[in-house]
Amino acid sequence: HFPAAEFCKKITDFSNGISDPSEKSAFNALVTPLMDTAAPYTCSNDSIVVGSERALQGFLQILRKWTEVERWFCDGKSYADAVDILRKANADDVEHVLEVCRTHAGLKLSSKIVGTIIDNIADAFRVEHRDVSSKSIVAGAHSLGDASPCLSEIGSMGCVQYSSVALQARKLLLQESLPSIETRKARIAAAAKDLSESYHVQGSVTPFSVEGLVDERIPMADVLYPLLSSAGDNSEKLAFAELYFRKLYNAQTLKDFYRDSDDMRLKFTFVAKASERVFSSSTPVTSMTDLSRAISRSGSLHELANTDSHSTNQVPPMTSRVAVCKLASTIDDIENPAFLQTCLESFPQYTGTSPKCSA
Repeated sequence: HFPAAEFCKKITDFSNGISDPSEKSAFNALVTPLMDTAAPYTCSNDSIVVGSERALQGFLQILRKWTEVERWFCDGKSYADAVDILRKANADDVEHVLEVCRTHAGLKLSSKIVGTIIDNIADAFRVEHRDVSSKSIVAGAHSLGDASPCLSEIGSMGCVQYSSVALQARKLLLQESLPSIETRKARIAAAAKDLSESYHVQGSVTPFSVEGLVDERIPMADVLYPLLSSAGDNSEKLAFAELYFRKLYNAQTLKDFYRDSDDMRLKFTFVAKASERVFSSSTPVTSMTDLSRAISRSGSLHELANTDSHSTNQVPPMTSRVAVCKLASTIDDIENPAFLQTCLESFPQYTGTSPKCSA
């Protein structure tokens, strides 16, 4: 590979060694175009893909040009209407109108090219977040984050013709907005370990790491089964299951946890939280901003109008209910009648000695 970084460094060192100001100025003016040409090859975090920054700049230029053309035709506009709008906006530049129309004619092929570029950028992002190898030619590019505006523009495009590349762009943006899989797995595993250790401490409170994981709403469903498979013992598996249910029942008040590591069974009580009134005597509404914030907390104006009414199918607030989870190692365990029997027996049994539950 051409040693671009060393090349630029030697030129800079030589320039700094020139004592005559006029001679130094003349030398810098002479080598500046050369330095600008070599600069993209020095901005790479991957020693294997030396020209990744230059390749990325080329990709971004293609994406910007493509969105500049296709933005005229997306969002359900007919071709005739799009051309009419284009002609009115460029009344003095007929050549530009013709160029845009000709470029749009190759949409099927250009969409495949854009899709391939997005895949390369996605591979580069994966390399950036994990210690893995990649065949992406933009891996390690210094300006990789500059692709986000282009991806956001493509992801917002409506119409069936753009659905494939728009979906690719949205998926990539979503992946980048979330913690990487390895980071999430490590954090979930650490929280599960703290929770598992708390099982053996009498009267222990919920570990801070568990509360933080639940409050931040970090996605867990896609990594739950791999984590269960990698768990060392039943206690750890039960901790992963409890973490998942704490996230699933985050809107409820959870209490009275019972864990049976030998039977891999988890049981807890959950209570529906009482709904809060949107407005009260202490609610400050001094501006439209306060009013908008209060209404947004209510969910909708319809819910605001029905704050005090309850559906006949809705469970009354503060009603205690019981949830039971039992982990199975194999499908054969589920087919065993005793498996379901132990789950059903874990629920509170009504003996007729107390009033029936209102739920």
